[in-house]
Amino acid sequence: MHLVVKALVAAFLVVNAKNITFSWHIRFFYYFYRYCVLPKWLGYGVKDKPASPFAERRYDTRCTLMECDINVHKSNSTYFADLDIARSDLMIWLLNKFLRDTHKANGRWAYVPVGSVYCNFKKEIKPLQRYTIVSRVLGWNQKWLIVESRFEIGSKKSPVVAATALTKYVVKDKRKTIPPSEAFKMTGFSEGQCAEGLVRFEKMQSFMDVEAIEVQGE
Repeated sequence: MHLVVKALVAAFLVVNAKNITFSWHIRFFYYFYRYCVLPKWLGYGVKDKPASPFAERRYDTRCTLMECDINVHKSNSTYFADLDIARSDLMIWLLNKFLRDTHKANGRWAYVPVGSVYCNFKKEIKPLQRYTIVSRVLGWNQKWLIVESRFEIGSKKSPVVAATALTKYVVKDKRKTIPPSEAFKMTGFSEGQCAEGLVRFEKMQSFMDVEAIEVQGE
């Protein structure tokens, strides 16, 4: 009997691993150490460097039983915990050199806090169903940086979008706001790529206005 109980508990923990206490913190710091700490310890740069600041990043996961609501599908509130990890992977991957260099220069870590999140739910994600969060930077102005994340279900060749999210970020070094173009330039992206972010932002400004996503205020 004890073996059966232990087996059931073990199975429950495996199926719901990402919802166990401190698992969020472990996943977040995994990306931080992978891109910001290990390169320094091991004496080499990140091997999978992005080709541009607009490169996509994919995060594969599954809808656990603990994430389901009374409608027996992924609860709306749990999308935001997933976004935390997927966006952290993207931003640390893109800006790891900027983060490491600013830390080396002044002894403190710059950071990229969230200003706001807009999420649009389209299709349900069922219990234990696998899905992928595809994130990318859409553009930026002198202060705000906008990240799009798509929750995709189905095959990689013909995915179905279950939800989309837009996140407004700001780059900070203590209390100082760093323009995204400057942060990307310090990371090693070209002048043309950094200027393109401003152009892309202007192109999506009308959509931001329609959805009442404020990006201009301090």
